[in-house]
Amino acid sequence: MRNYEYEFERALVLEIVALYQSQGFGHTDFAKKMYGDTSTAPSKWWKVREMSPTGKPQSFPVAEAVKASRVLGIEVASLFFRVQEKMK
Repeated sequence: MRNYEYEFERALVLEIVALYQSQGFGHTDFAKKMYGDTSTAPSKWWKVREMSPTGKPQSFPVAEAVKASRVLGIEVASLFFRVQEKMK
């Protein structure tokens, strides 16, 4: 059975990565804009982007998606729509 919710979340994270890279940000730069200029910000974003030792990435709450859209300068509805269209 297809897990659409999980697939959407992973596609959302990939779209966010593509958007910030197209804007010239690296992973660390984006992480610090998302989670603050702390030493733990890059590892927190890495856990969302990548697979953990358990084989599953950390989940990405809607609140963080909203924050990511603000960091990227895009409406959250537009971000979700882009992902939905790419999944068709």
